[in-house]
Formats: sequence, C-alpha cells, structure tokens
Amino acid sequence: DVGGIDIGIDSESDGEEVLDAELVSYVSVMGNLIEYMYDPVDLDLDYWTYNTIGTWTIDSTAHLDNNLMNNVTLGVRVSVESDVEFGDNYWPYYDQVAIMEQTYNSVLTVDNNIINSVGGSAADERSIISVEMEYDATVDPSTLFTEALVWVDGSVSISGNTIVQTNGNLGLVGLWNEYGTEKTGAMEVNVDVAIDNNDMSTVISPDHMIMPSPFGIQAGEVIDLDGNMDIPTDEPSFVITSTWSITGNQLIGQYFSGMVLFLETEIESPDWYLVDDRVVDISGNTIDFAIEGGLGVLLSQDIIGAGHYELNLDVNVEDNVLNMPYLEGGLLSPSPSQSIGMFVGPYEDHPTGIAESVTGAEIVDVLISGNTISGAYMGMVVGEMPMMDRALQTEVDAFIESLNMVVDNNYLIDCHQGISLNHGNATIRNNHFDNCYDGIDASYSSAEILGNTMVNVEHGIYIYYPKVVLVQDNVI
Repeated sequence: DVGGIDIGIDSESDGEEVLDAELVSYVSVMGNLIEYMYDPVDLDLDYWTYNTIGTWTIDSTAHLDNNLMNNVTLGVRVSVESDVEFGDNYWPYYDQVAIMEQTYNSVLTVDNNIINSVGGSAADERSIISVEMEYDATVDPSTLFTEALVWVDGSVSISGNTIVQTNGNLGLVGLWNEYGTEKTGAMEVNVDVAIDNNDMSTVISPDHMIMPSPFGIQAGEVIDLDGNMDIPTDEPSFVITSTWSITGNQLIGQYFSGMVLFLETEIESPDWYLVDDRVVDISGNTIDFAIEGGLGVLLSQDIIGAGHYELNLDVNVEDNVLNMPYLEGGLLSPSPSQSIGMFVGPYEDHPTGIAESVTGAEIVDVLISGNTISGAYMGMVVGEMPMMDRALQTEVDAFIESLNMVVDNNYLIDCHQGISLNHGNATIRNNHFDNCYDGIDASYSSAEILGNTMVNVEHGIYIYYPKVVLVQDNVI
C-alpha cells in the first residue's frame, strides 16, 4: 500500500466567528514517472465552514496530466469537498440573519496520463482514475435565522488518457458530482464535464481466474434537496447549468457494464425550488465486450413535497459501437445475464416523476442515432427498464410523457431483441435489423414506427397494449 504523490489542502473555520477569506490554490502534478506504487497520485481538497458568518472566495486549479505510471495498482484519485454549514442549535446574536456565502471557482484536469495497472481488485471500491466532487449548503433544522449560500463555477476533464489493466478487475474511470442543499441553503452551479478520447483496455491472462471489471466508465450527477417536513418555511433552492461530454473513448476488454451516466434528483422538503438545465453528449465511443450493459443514461427523480421544478434536458447518444458477447459459436442462445446493449430512461427501483403539487415544466429531448449494436440479448431499451416495479408506474408514466425520444438510423445485429420501447413515447425510424430474433417490441407505449428494415428476423414488430401507434413504410 505504498503511495506516490499525496497532496492535501484543508481550509476550515469551525467556531462561531465572522471571517472573510480569499483562498487560491494551484496544484500541478505533471510529467512524472511513477512505478510500483499502490496509489500513485492522490489529491484531497477540503473547504469547510461551520457556524461562520462571512464571504469566502475559493479559486482552485489542479492539473494532474502527462504522467507515466508503470506497474501500479490505482492511478489518480481526486476528492473535492466543500461544505457551508450551520448546525448545533445555532442562533445569531442580536436577532440578525447569519449569512455565509462561498464562491468556488474550479478547474480540474486529469489528462494525457499513461497508466499500466496490474492486479487491482474490485474489492478496493475504487477505479483507476477516480474523481469525486461534493458541494453542500447545509442548514440544520435546529438552527434559526441562518442562510448558507454556495456558488460553483468550474470544469472537469478526464481526457486523452491511456489505461491498460492487466489481471485486475478495477473499474477504469469513475466521476461523481454531488450537490446538496438543506433548509434555507441555496446553491447555483455552472459546470462543464468532459470524459473524452480515452484509450482503455483490460487484459486477463488465461491462468488468472478473476471476475471481469465492474465498469469501464461510470459517471453521475446527484442533486439532493432536504427540508424538515414539519417546518413549512423550509425551502432549499438549487439552480444548475451543466454539460456532459463523454465522447471518443475506446474501451476493450471484459466489463460487466461498459459506460453509464446516472442523473439523479432527490427531494424531500415541504417547499423547494429547482431549475435544472443539462446537456449530455455521449458519442463516438467504442465498447468491445460488455457483458451485462453496454451504454446507459439512467434517469431518476424521487420527489416529496410541493415546490417549483423546471427541467430542460438534452441527451444525444450518437455513433457509438457496442459489441456484446451474446453471440457465441455463431449461434444465438439465451444469455443468463439478459444483457442490454443500450438503455436510456428511468431505472429500476428509483421512482421517477413529480407530484401534482409541483409547479413548473419538464422538457426532455433524447436523440439516439447512428449507433451500431451487436450481440446483445436486448439491443436497445428506451422508455423504461422492463423489470421496474409497476407500483411506481403512475409517477413514471407522467415523467415519460415529457420525453421526446427519437431513435433513428441505428444498426442492430445478432441481438435476440432489437429495440424495446416499454412504457415510453418515441419515434423509431430508419433503423436496420439483421439476424435478430425480434425486431421491435413496443409495449404500453405511444410510438411512430417508420421506415425500418429487418432482415433475417423471426418476428418483425410486436405491439402490446398500444396507446397511440403508427406503423408505416417498414420492410420486413
């Protein structure tokens, strides 16, 4: 468990005081040769105020680039935590309102590193490149006359890296952004994320009997708003503008899940305010030999309480190539994992939807185009995961009605089922199916199924319990 380069920056105020601060950090870890280390590069940034009044401005720049790491276990780990907190029955003096305001400007790059990892274990619960960023504006229910304000502006890049994992089963790249506000906390976020042009592979020798890696790329953005349901004046507030680019990555080797992006929203408060503008681009990636899931965009909303919600989400999934192991020995046979090549929609055991007491609007535009998927049990699933709990369906249906999904010009080859639209709303057009047992399955859905071509299929198009469906100009 030998470490290579370990850097920590910790700034905090934990007393009942008034304190203004301007904090500037610049970290450069570049051009190093690191060999035979368990944990080669480790960076921790921690900013915390507790029961403090004032204004903090934080300018943080970190470049962890162009390093060569040979015969290591892990690669690069980055942890960023920023928390503005009032708690422990805090009341300000003289009946004033205590306000702590923090502005966090951040640039982080983990680019162009070469990492040769040997013998890592998924039991470490780490990925070879791991980035976790957490920002909180926390006001405990025991406090009065307090406000925590956090403004985040930044960018994160994990791009141009070459990762070769030998006889190990670590995930390769993990990136999570988590944001939380509580009671009278407020936060505004403007963040750009790029995971682009990484070349990654996992190689397992024939004499090593180990499980495949859990994932190639796993990323997520979590929004959490909390209030005390017994205090009607609680109103956490959150405004986010974010872009996600996951493009041009090459992923070769055995992985249970190739590439997945989670977008989660959790709210429990008597009142709240959320404006959510996000753009997602997942394009031009190649995933070779994903076992259970090739590529996914998984959406989740778990919302309790009355509030105002504006969601504008653009998702583009284009020109990806996914090769799955379903086709074995030239024959199609049932896969025990029931593998899914591509999935876009709400996912299992995470209810998605908003109550009637919520004002605002949801607009979700999804384009899935130009992708090639081969060898999956289910080539593409859009709308809803088929095995979701139907007891949650009322809220899920309400959310799915706001999805404008276009699935066009995709190629599905050697899949048991080509495209499954389940409790969804989509236009499925100009797709090509070759040697699939079933072509298109639309269940409990509204759909336009137009101009698709199916060659060597047992069943062309299934329609179960349709809502509004048009089937036109298909060739089977």
